[in-house]
Amino acid sequence: MVEAFIAYEKRKADPRNLREEAESNLSDPSTWGVYAVWITGGAGFAYVKNVIIEPKYASGEWEEIHISLPKFGQAAVDAASTSVDAVSSAADTAATVVDAASSAM
Repeated sequence: MVEAFIAYEKRKADPRNLREEAESNLSDPSTWGVYAVWITGGAGFAYVKNVIIEPKYASGEWEEIHISLPKFGQAAVDAASTSVDAVSSAADTAATVVDAASSAM
């Protein structure tokens, strides 16, 4: 199995094989279709950005959107401190119960 893999790697690295693979890939119509889609998409995006969107921002017709998110950091700290207080009070209660039970014996 290892020898077969080594032979495959040697065939794959052969320049003639690489050229044949590239030629077969370029003669495939789906490859050209993918290239056309990417080029059209890039040109379309540039057109929309430069001809439609940017002039509307420059003229003031559109304004930038600013979204203010709630401050999750402080809420998380408050929730964590509440949880820690609850756990520590439960631990204090458990310690009191254990002390009381051990002194009763």
